[in-house]
Amino acid sequence: MVREHAGRAGLNDVLIHVADLQEERLRLLAGRGLDAGRESVSHPDELMVDGTLPGRAYETIKELPEAGAGAGRWYR
Repeated sequence: MVREHAGRAGLNDVLIHVADLQEERLRLLAGRGLDAGRESVSHPDELMVDGTLPGRAYETIKELPEAGAGAGRWYR
């Protein structure tokens, strides 16, 4: 469902992370069926909040661009 709606908005390769209860890590919501939750080769399944760009975007509730991402990778 997310992929379908993101595609209509011109967004490709959308990933959704959720914070753990302690708000220390961002966990990737990934996969479908039996492989749901398995780490992707191209995307880690867990990111730290402290010291990472995705973590800073989460803490500040702002859209932040990744430097040198070419076509553009944004975190929110």
